[in-house]
Amino acid sequence: MCGICGLLNLAGEDTITETALRQMMSAQQHRGPDDDGCHCEPGMGLGFRRLAILDLTPTGHQPMCNEDETVWLSFNGEIYNFQDVVPTLEQAGHRFRSRRSDSEMIVHAYEQWGPDCVQRFIGMFAFAIWDRRKRSIFIARDRMGEKPLYYWSDGTHFAFSSEVKALLTLPMIPRQLNLRALQSYLSYEYVPAPESIFTGIQKLPAGHYLEIHLDGSDQGRQTADWRPHQYWDVRFQTSETPGRSVDDYAHELRELLRQAVKRCLISDVPLGLFLSGGLDSSSLLALATEVSTQQPKTFSIGFEEKTFSELDYAQIVAHHFDSEHHVEILKPEANDLIQTVANFLDEPFADASALPTYLVSRMARQHVTVALSGDAGDELFAGYDWYRAQKFASSTIDHLPGAMRHQLSTLATRIPPSAQKKGLRNVTRRFLEVATLPPALQHSRWQAFWRDDALDQLLTIPEDERIPAIDPRILTILANSGSDDPLDQQQYLDLKRYLPDDILFKVDRMSMAVSLETRGPLMDYTLVEFAARIPPSLRLHGLTTKYLFRRAMGDILPEKILGRRKLGFNIPYKNWLRNELSDLLRDSLSPQRLREQGIFQPQYVQTMIDEHLSGVRDHAHKLWQLLIFQLWSDRYLTGITAHSDLLETGSTSH
Repeated sequence: MCGICGLLNLAGEDTITETALRQMMSAQQHRGPDDDGCHCEPGMGLGFRRLAILDLTPTGHQPMCNEDETVWLSFNGEIYNFQDVVPTLEQAGHRFRSRRSDSEMIVHAYEQWGPDCVQRFIGMFAFAIWDRRKRSIFIARDRMGEKPLYYWSDGTHFAFSSEVKALLTLPMIPRQLNLRALQSYLSYEYVPAPESIFTGIQKLPAGHYLEIHLDGSDQGRQTADWRPHQYWDVRFQTSETPGRSVDDYAHELRELLRQAVKRCLISDVPLGLFLSGGLDSSSLLALATEVSTQQPKTFSIGFEEKTFSELDYAQIVAHHFDSEHHVEILKPEANDLIQTVANFLDEPFADASALPTYLVSRMARQHVTVALSGDAGDELFAGYDWYRAQKFASSTIDHLPGAMRHQLSTLATRIPPSAQKKGLRNVTRRFLEVATLPPALQHSRWQAFWRDDALDQLLTIPEDERIPAIDPRILTILANSGSDDPLDQQQYLDLKRYLPDDILFKVDRMSMAVSLETRGPLMDYTLVEFAARIPPSLRLHGLTTKYLFRRAMGDILPEKILGRRKLGFNIPYKNWLRNELSDLLRDSLSPQRLREQGIFQPQYVQTMIDEHLSGVRDHAHKLWQLLIFQLWSDRYLTGITAHSDLLETGSTSH
């Protein structure tokens, strides 16, 4: 796991200074504390920070080149099947200095197959290749979006990096707030690709690559193809394969899971597993004990508030599989924790599970350098409550007259909040809030807590600059799923947006903050493609989530784990905002500050604060989002107001 960066002059005229590269590298030092390197030549430069996982010898140093130094690589990630690809390349005449370097394999794979090399890789990656012969830069990101990659250009220069903060070290890149991205953040708690929170800085979408050819002329810069090219996508099918039984599907799933775990266990450094006690992480531990002879190390985080804690379940699994289990209880030192986490978020990100993810990563890093994580199981096998809720809504509330739906929506606002994470009142209120919306709005709103009327009252953004209620970008994604089945479409949308831009963003930033590599066996693309081929009824069977997954692991996991409900990796921030964080909340969102900032309506925000702190209403999700934005703004947008020319309504795209 590493941090990469690069800078090019698109006319190929100027020498890129090593000083500029090293500033970008320094901003990402936490991603790679073990080694660094840079390579400069006229018009271009590549930078690299290394967290050594494989090939710990000097042969793993980057940027890495081929024999005649015409191809240079800066690479973040792991290619799990690199040892399977090496013999093919050797038969084609390529010579390796080390057979334990996936980085060197990428260099030769690019020489052999060009951009199509990415089709050969199983793993997580974001890399850049400078091809001196073609005078081109080639950047690519893995299929699922495990590893981040940002880029920016003003038509004269092109820059890229693993994190936004590295780009912001370059003086030519302005810190312009993208108001369209801000609205997306308020709607979803994250900024979906390809936009970032900064105007002009783009995310390379998962499963895409970008290739730019330099010819040293103005015409070359004008005709450069800036469109990212999609090299992989998942396609859902709804028809069952004749003659296949549920047990057939379960057997194939179990074997694919086993092979994915086995691939992810390749490491030259200590390795462990995050363990929540849920189906996903418990399954990884079970299969790891099958394919490895070493006693596994497992790591769990818990809370003093029992309704939020999964430690009892994690302990059951750890004992069952005899792991070396490590536990930490999250104490209510909320102020220090939220400030620490904010330091590693270069985009506003309000998924509160980032805090326990940071803590479990920090704990694991004391013992291991690599940790396996169960991310993507819910997206692949329909594990989220919102899949069940939407299915139930489609068979009940969707058929009610509009007036009755409006009455139910009004009723939802009158249900008092509960202190429990998933208390009956909270679940009922949330269900009625979303299920009474038009069907086209429902799925994305299960994950959101701002309705359009509330955003109208919150924001000072003119109406003609607002994102429409039914975001056409979401409709486009749904249409690309390859299926007419509602569940297929919902899962496809989550695989394209929620998984890479929320879940994987969180895991990458929080683990890299402590220089820990995380690997997700469930994101092995062979497993992803299999999950998309199975009938929807084997993912969500009635209202039973992850039906086939549970069936596949039925004879290996404890019964208490197979039958438990999903809790989720969250924190009791509703209560924190009323107690430990109340002073920070009032200060960060004070009327004076909001008036100076010019983005949010001060009185509307103050009313929410007063209602939440008094217990009259539950505005925890909304206030948490606003607080996180302000903490991010303190670090990146100090002094910028809505009346400044540094605020823009959209991001520049080439």
